[in-house]
Amino acid sequence: MKNKKLMWLFGSLSVAVICLVTVCAISLCTAAGIIRKNAEAAKNADISDMITLDQDEEPIYFMREHNGKIGIFSEKNKLIETLDVFVVTLPRADRDSLADGITVRGTDNLNALKEDFTE
Repeated sequence: MKNKKLMWLFGSLSVAVICLVTVCAISLCTAAGIIRKNAEAAKNADISDMITLDQDEEPIYFMREHNGKIGIFSEKNKLIETLDVFVVTLPRADRDSLADGITVRGTDNLNALKEDFTE
């Protein structure tokens, strides 16, 4: 009687282990297939697709001194806005950064930097 219970227990445990191993193997094969498919797609990507991705990124702005104040310029070097902050009133590090030009990616980052200079 005890042997039958042990055999049944080990048999059930063996079946459970086999099922678990099978599920893991199937999952790994599926994941490998997805990774391989994505790698092939990336390898075969056309250069125009990559250029399109760059165009979808956030705009780039530049901050630098303009007529004694802080000027905000577009990527095409067009003056967008002038902050009512005189550069000479800023700490030396900020004046040096503005002299070199500060590059800002995205409108949110630009607004945060504007707040830093106007507070």
